[in-house]
Amino acid sequence: MSEQTIQNDLFSNSVTILDKYECLSLGATTIGDLIKAKRINCGKVRAFVKNKGKKPDVLIVDSSKKVIVYIECKLPSEFNTDEKVEAAIHQEIDVAKELGVKIFVATDGSKFVWVNALTSRRILDEEGNEVRAAIQPKIEERKIATLIERLTIDLSETNDCLRQIKYSDPTNLAKKIGGLLKNIKFTTPKDSLYTFVELFLFKYLSDINILAPTENFDYIWNLYREQGRTKDEVLYRYIHEPREKSANSFPKRRIRRR
Repeated sequence: MSEQTIQNDLFSNSVTILDKYECLSLGATTIGDLIKAKRINCGKVRAFVKNKGKKPDVLIVDSSKKVIVYIECKLPSEFNTDEKVEAAIHQEIDVAKELGVKIFVATDGSKFVWVNALTSRRILDEEGNEVRAAIQPKIEERKIATLIERLTIDLSETNDCLRQIKYSDPTNLAKKIGGLLKNIKFTTPKDSLYTFVELFLFKYLSDINILAPTENFDYIWNLYREQGRTKDEVLYRYIHEPREKSANSFPKRRIRRR
């Protein structure tokens, strides 16, 4: 069985995952070809001429054509020792990193090794065990889409682990914000709802530590108290820092037309 056969079995041509992601099985297609054909959105790599000739086996892209997962396929005979696995990883991981990809996966079709491309270290689950999930988009779409979404948010240059999911009841927060806005006069009901959702999400994501210390509600609120700060400056900071982070935490979903 060839590498091409292995990747075709898993990702025959173009396979979608819950209409959120698309798996591009590429064969001899180069990164330069993909950029030129606008099949991937990766302006950053234009500066890295050496990588334009690289031929990825499989790329998983989101609805904006941003590369989310870089997959390297190997024959079982090229993947049957720790040394060969490491060689497979190091062969392409620098390319993935330069493409801005966090998730790198090396596989022989049955064994899957997940690596944080930002650190070159193995990705761990909440219990500290290596993630070994099989990427089989034709079989477990929802499971793999959820894993990819979580890793896209959780992985960083200082974190290789899936974070524990913490559940909290936002009812009290909603009531508190509703009370604060109750006596404020808005032009239209639409403005009232928009303001409530905007403020609620900002405060909620701050409380559950999704937003960084310099992005959260308390930090932005305290900027108003600093001398020399204008409302326009603080609003600009909010829009281009915490608001952008909030938007990126909830990837856009493509709507399937019936």
